[in-house]
Amino acid sequence: MLVNMEMQLEPVYLGMQSHNVETPPSKRRKKKSMVWEHFTIETVGVGCRRACCKQCKQSFAYSTGSKVAGTSHLKRHIAKGSCPVVLRNQQQDLLSPFSAPSKVGGDSAAPTTDTPKRMPGRICLTLDLWNSCQTTGYVFVTGQFVDSEWKIHRKLLNVVMEPYPESDSAFSHAVSACLSDWNIEGRLFSLTINQPLSEIGIDSLRNLLSEKNPSILSGQLLLDHCLARSLSGIAEEALTACQETVKKVRDCVKYVKTSELLEEKFLELKQQLQVPSMKTLALDDQTRWNTTYEMLLAASELKEVFSCLDTSDPDYSKGPTTEEWKQVENMCTYLKLLFDTANLLTSSTVPTTNNFFHEAWKIQLELARAATSEDAAIANIAKPMQVSFDKYWKSCCLMLAIAVVMDPRFKMKLVEFSFTKIYGDEAATYINFVDEGIHQLFLEGGGDSGEMMKALVKMEFPI
Repeated sequence: MLVNMEMQLEPVYLGMQSHNVETPPSKRRKKKSMVWEHFTIETVGVGCRRACCKQCKQSFAYSTGSKVAGTSHLKRHIAKGSCPVVLRNQQQDLLSPFSAPSKVGGDSAAPTTDTPKRMPGRICLTLDLWNSCQTTGYVFVTGQFVDSEWKIHRKLLNVVMEPYPESDSAFSHAVSACLSDWNIEGRLFSLTINQPLSEIGIDSLRNLLSEKNPSILSGQLLLDHCLARSLSGIAEEALTACQETVKKVRDCVKYVKTSELLEEKFLELKQQLQVPSMKTLALDDQTRWNTTYEMLLAASELKEVFSCLDTSDPDYSKGPTTEEWKQVENMCTYLKLLFDTANLLTSSTVPTTNNFFHEAWKIQLELARAATSEDAAIANIAKPMQVSFDKYWKSCCLMLAIAVVMDPRFKMKLVEFSFTKIYGDEAATYINFVDEGIHQLFLEGGGDSGEMMKALVKMEFPI
């Protein structure tokens, strides 16, 4: 039985009762410890209460009779990462590639002098912009670093209100204040922006990075596109471009799923037609593109059943045409590229950059080929997707390539293979850029090579 944590027990007086004694008014005592945001109190026996974690449901000793165990062990469970649910959320507190978050944040902490000691290397910063219900903008600065025990940490370092009217330099001001407050100037490695910025805003951040981090590729490790957000944006654009067809499919699925009798009839038709698909129909959540993709995929594999339903059920409205079903199939083919990559982001406990290169270059290659397809139906779907993904590729392919070279399983071989597929006869030029970038990182030098790296990062990569 759950007991209200703020409940005040009425005093019980033993011995002679006095009618002249007035009971002092009870005061509600509020528990102030932060642990009660994560725990509830359960009564498990007479005089025995235990604290139950809201996340993992594990219980801990709290009080036996008049003896109270305190809250130190409860704090350790949450703060030290003992709670498996909290730990998993911290490790995978990344932007969902299937939907945009309502707010941004991670494991936050106040600036302390201990943080630089726990961070023997450099730190990577991620910048997000969150708008409140009052339309006030807040810049969130999140840091990722590896400690001396090779554990990845992710901390919310700073939250800065965006100036009004909106300023292109808001992000650079937030980063500069964060580096100063946390005493990590000179430790910055890279910046990743999870929010579309103007060219002025990007240049402002690039200049800040060059000033604070001149020894790492002349401060040019600025990623102005996030893979998760890019995947989500591209998928949503593709679905919006075909919204009339998507709506027709959604209406068909809704018609079948809103009645048990209709659903049984649909399954009977499927068995009669011997449709081999194992997919089951399910309505999508229109705020999550992956559910729309799964709905379209299942419906396209069951299109024969919908066609028969069209003739056998007079109440069934006309479904998609043959051309529209073909459009759905083509769309699913290229949404699958994004869907598989998004699953990679969510399936790994700690997804690392070297894994992204494998998926990113395949998407770039397949969309580039499809955009120039002789089949106009395929080209019309793939071309807008390719244009959008190319922005991410141009921004991030150098860093992704360097990361995969650091993987001893692949080194330069995968870069050479993939760039040859993408760039053809010009591949040698871009392979050399990656090689120069790796040497520049190793030497941590500036000089003439620094100017070359600036030109490389800003360069327009051909399709």
